[in-house]
Amino acid sequence: MKHNIAKDSQQQSKMLPDIKPNFKDFLQELFTKGIEFYQQNPDIVRMLNWQRLEYNNTQKIGITLSPEFQAWIKAFEHYQQKSDIDKNLKTEFIITLILSTISSAALDPNIFIYHKNDQEAYINFCIERLLIALAAT
Repeated sequence: MKHNIAKDSQQQSKMLPDIKPNFKDFLQELFTKGIEFYQQNPDIVRMLNWQRLEYNNTQKIGITLSPEFQAWIKAFEHYQQKSDIDKNLKTEFIITLILSTISSAALDPNIFIYHKNDQEAYINFCIERLLIALAAT
C-alpha cells in the first residue's frame, strides 16, 4: 500500500523548482510547493506518520531514495557553484535539512503555522535562516 501511495505522489508532485531563479526565490518556491503538496496529499502525511511508527522497516520510502534524487543533488550543487551555498557543505545534508524543515509543517501538529499568514511567515523565517546558515564564507 505504501508503495502505491508513494508512486501516485511521485506522479502528482514535482516539488523541485527550476534552478533559473536566484537561490532565495528557488527556496521560496520549494517551500511553498512542498507545504502545498503535503496539504493536498493527506494520505502521504498519514503514510509517513505510519512509517515513523514502524520499527526496523526495511522498505523505506522518500525522495532521498528515489531516482529523482540526482536532480535534487544537481540543483543544490548548481547553487554551490554559483557561491550561493558554501561548497564545503555536503549536498545530501542540505537537502535533508530543507526537506525536514518543509515536512515538519505537515507531519507535526504545529498550531503556530495553521493559518495561511502564519504559514507564509514560517516559510520566510525558514528561508532567511537557511540563507544565513548555508551562505558561502
